[in-house]
Amino acid sequence: MRPILAFVCSILLFSCNSSGGSIEQKEPSLNTQPQETNTQNEPVKKKKLRYVYAANGGLLGFFDDGTTSGCPRCDLVKENIKTLYSQPTNGTYTADNAGILLNGSDRMDFKDDGWAMVDYKWLIDL
Repeated sequence: MRPILAFVCSILLFSCNSSGGSIEQKEPSLNTQPQETNTQNEPVKKKKLRYVYAANGGLLGFFDDGTTSGCPRCDLVKENIKTLYSQPTNGTYTADNAGILLNGSDRMDFKDDGWAMVDYKWLIDL
């Protein structure tokens, strides 16, 4: 009987954490929504629109991760801005103070007409 009692006591002793032997209780999480993960089970960073260009042919969105997506034949309204997030990526870009270099070759200047958002700031009211 004593070996069993000693075994149970040693398990209880070693199962406590190193902060004085007390059992730590965790607070329940207030975030009830599961976090999105990729195939490697890592958290997915949600991309954010940085630039929006509107033309007769539709919308072009430039995201903070360096990717672009478009919405052909879309007018500049809130619903169509939201669809830019669900459209497939169709290129990459780099930005500087003067404009955007699209796919490493095509230049789009900020002084040109058509920019609805520049560097996270809306230039028009939707």
